[in-house]
Amino acid sequence: MALFGDNSKRTKTVQRYVITAVICTLIIALSIPMIFVGRFRYFTKVERSSTPIGTALTFPKSSASITLRGLYTDKNENVLLVRLHRDEQTAGLLPSKGTSYSISIANKQLDNLKEYPILFDSTTKDGDFLLAIPKPNEDVYTVFVSNNVDELNLTTESSVNSVSGERSIESAIAGYEISSDTGVQKTAQNSNVLAFRVALKPYLNGNQYAVTKINKNLMKGKEFDVKEAYNSIFIEPITENTNSLIRKAQQKIAGYTKQQNKWKEELSEDAIQVLNQQLLIKNGSETADVSDTSSSDTPALADNNKKLSEQEQSIIQNILSTEDNKKRIEENITKLGEQLIRVQKSGESSELFSSPLEKAGVLNTEYLKQANERVKEQAKKE
Repeated sequence: MALFGDNSKRTKTVQRYVITAVICTLIIALSIPMIFVGRFRYFTKVERSSTPIGTALTFPKSSASITLRGLYTDKNENVLLVRLHRDEQTAGLLPSKGTSYSISIANKQLDNLKEYPILFDSTTKDGDFLLAIPKPNEDVYTVFVSNNVDELNLTTESSVNSVSGERSIESAIAGYEISSDTGVQKTAQNSNVLAFRVALKPYLNGNQYAVTKINKNLMKGKEFDVKEAYNSIFIEPITENTNSLIRKAQQKIAGYTKQQNKWKEELSEDAIQVLNQQLLIKNGSETADVSDTSSSDTPALADNNKKLSEQEQSIIQNILSTEDNKKRIEENITKLGEQLIRVQKSGESSELFSSPLEKAGVLNTEYLKQANERVKEQAKKE
C-alpha cells in the first residue's frame, strides 16, 4: 500500500511497470485456458468431420496408397458415396475386387448393430473405388478398410476369409490413433488396414470437407443404382470437361482461319497461286482454300515466287505456320473425341461393380474412443 500511496516520480515509474506486469500476467493466465478450450473445440469439430478430400491414405504393411478423391450424396440424401483413387505407383499392390477387402464402420447411431449393409468395389478393374453407405445419418462414420489379399496372391486375388479380415481390423485398432493436430487417423504399423472418416454433415466448413450433391435419386427402393452413380461421378464431369476443351479448340481454329483470311486479302494473284501450291504440297491431295490451279505449272509458280515481295513471302509463311497449328489442334480434337467415346462406353462395362463387398462390420464408438486413448497414454509413457 505504501507503494501506491507514494507520489514521488521514482515510485510512479516503478508503479507503472508493476501494473503493466500484473496486467500481462492476468492476460496470459486467462489466455492459456482459452487456448486449450479453443483447441479442444477445434479437435471436436475435426472428429465430427470427414477426413479432408485429397488426403493420401496408406495401408501400413504394403505401403500401398489411395487418395480420398470425393464425397457425394443424392438429391434426397439417401446414400453417402466415397470415392477412393488408387495411387498409380502402388496400384499394383491392391486387388481390384471389393470382396478382397473387409470393412468395419463406427457410428454412434449404429452402436447396437453387429453389421450394416454397404457396397464397396472398384468401378472397373483399374479404376477408382466407390464406397456406398445407404441411409446415412448426421453422425460421423469412421471407416476401416482391410486388404485381405497377400501380395503373392494378387494375380488370382485369393484372399483370406472375411472373418480373418475382421480380425485384422481388430488388431489394427490396437494401434489406432487420431492426431490431435491434424485429425489424421493411424492404425497399427504391422497391419494392412487404413482408416478415415466421412460425414454427411461435417462440422468444419471448406471444400475439402464438402459433400457434393448429385441431383438424382441413386437409391431405387433398397437397390443402389451403380450405373447412375458412375455416370454422375465419372462420365458426366469428364464429358462436360472434354466438350469444353473441344469447343475451345474449335474456337481457336476459327480464330486462326479468320486471321488467315485477313492475310490473304493482302496477297496478289501470283502470291495466292504460290500459297495454294504450297498448301497442296503440305496437305498432299487435299486443298485448303485452293482456287483453280490447273493452269499453273511448277516452273511458272517458282518464277512467281521470286517475283513476290518480302512482305508477301512473310504472309505466306505465317499462313502456312497457322495451318500447321490448325492441323495439330484438329488432331487433338480427334483424340479427345476418341477418349470421350471410350469413357462413355465404360459405363456399360461388365467390370463395373462386378465383385462388390456388401456388408460391413460395426464397431462400437466407445470401444474405438478407448483404443485411441490407450495409444495416446502409451505414447506419453514412451
